[in-house]
Amino acid sequence: MYPEIYIDTKSVESLVARLSIDPKDQGRAIYKGFVNACLVIERALKGNLSGALLRVRSGRLRSSIGSRVDTEEAGLVGRIGSGVRQGERVRYATIQELGGTIRPRLKQFLTIPLDAAKTASGVARGKARDFDDTFIQKSTSGNLIIFQNKGRNGIVPLFALKKSVDIPASKYLSITAQEISKDANQALHNAINEELKE
Repeated sequence: MYPEIYIDTKSVESLVARLSIDPKDQGRAIYKGFVNACLVIERALKGNLSGALLRVRSGRLRSSIGSRVDTEEAGLVGRIGSGVRQGERVRYATIQELGGTIRPRLKQFLTIPLDAAKTASGVARGKARDFDDTFIQKSTSGNLIIFQNKGRNGIVPLFALKKSVDIPASKYLSITAQEISKDANQALHNAINEELKE
């Protein structure tokens, strides 16, 4: 799933037609324009993943964002998103965009880290099995909790056990595509103009 940015092809054709340039150079100029437009979107997307739309925790989603331009039968296609340029798509990229329900696949419960099991940025400090002296007990509100016995320091709640967790849609791709559409078109036109002037 990648954001869709619609390029005003009539204005690109009009720009190219005004400049009497060899068709080979036109193709190179349009390709460069697409690359520049994709980079504008990529930068905006990374910015929105730096706190504007999603809070940064591990930074994995943001660092997985890339862009590329492919030549297909229908013409040039720009793609921007997780795992586009290199590496693998981050597993949670789609659910962060669309929202949905996460359920355990192999175990009976999901283990949701609580404050004592998280770093300052909100990332789990490990899995439940990585903590010593733990036990499961119902909280006063009836939730199953993995506690850690800290001896004289008492017991500390580490993880909540849940059958499922609902993730709200953040629409980070869709919102960025909408916000940056005009800038991407402008970057495309500027790059074509510059390339054809050389």
